[in-house]
Amino acid sequence: MKNSSFERDTVCSIIVNLSDVSLKFELTTETVGYNYETFAEWYESPVRPKAVEDFINSPKVGQPAPNFEAVTSDGYAVRLSDFKDKANVIIEFGCTTCPPFINSVRYTAISMEKLYNEYRKKGFEFFLVYVREAHPGEKIKQHKSYQEKLERAKRMKREEEIAIPILVDTFDGDIHRSYGSRPNGVFVINRNGILVHKAQWIDTLQLNDVLENILEYENAMASGHGAYLSYSETLRAIDNDRWADLEMKKKVLHKAGDRAIKDWKEKLHDNDPI
Repeated sequence: MKNSSFERDTVCSIIVNLSDVSLKFELTTETVGYNYETFAEWYESPVRPKAVEDFINSPKVGQPAPNFEAVTSDGYAVRLSDFKDKANVIIEFGCTTCPPFINSVRYTAISMEKLYNEYRKKGFEFFLVYVREAHPGEKIKQHKSYQEKLERAKRMKREEEIAIPILVDTFDGDIHRSYGSRPNGVFVINRNGILVHKAQWIDTLQLNDVLENILEYENAMASGHGAYLSYSETLRAIDNDRWADLEMKKKVLHKAGDRAIKDWKEKLHDNDPI
């Protein structure tokens, strides 16, 4: 296993008082049957009705982000705590069979790859976290081992020509479950290790605004002008075509197989001619 060798730019650290912040964290209720065989199996399980609630409750914005250690698809060991006082960290969860994830990485107008290329020299580190298959089918089945998961991540990185480092979660999804288990969640952790943004579905337009706001804050603190962090909550609409248009659904679900298409259309009531 290689040591992490990611370059980091040193900018003025965000000042946050940690004395009143305590980490209260539990895994989500989804501890059994994490690697479901079909999307229908998960959709019909007692876990689904609590999925959003679990995401909202764990972890909380304003608290220390759950630490983790993982290995990239290229074999580099990464610990979240290694970036404390050195860089802001963005993590996006996803997999080969998740249309919104594949769409967000390279195919949206403001893609994660574009954000990565723009912000990685401004004090930000980006990671994709490879998790269970969201919509497994007969062509791309659910992982049966960590090695299968690792090979799937390597294949995705190669086929989609992804430059962002990909962390491979444990077989049982320890990192994924500690961050709420959503198929395409995104999280931003500041230099003090505090979670400052989370969204259950990636919205790169919103994420771009968040990163710009962090830069404004850091510049204000560095200049002596000063600024403070303000808490907010938002329900945000994401246009379906920006989330995953018809062509992206076809691309991803056909690669997974007919069962993935069937489950998507039936359970999500999608009438598109996938």
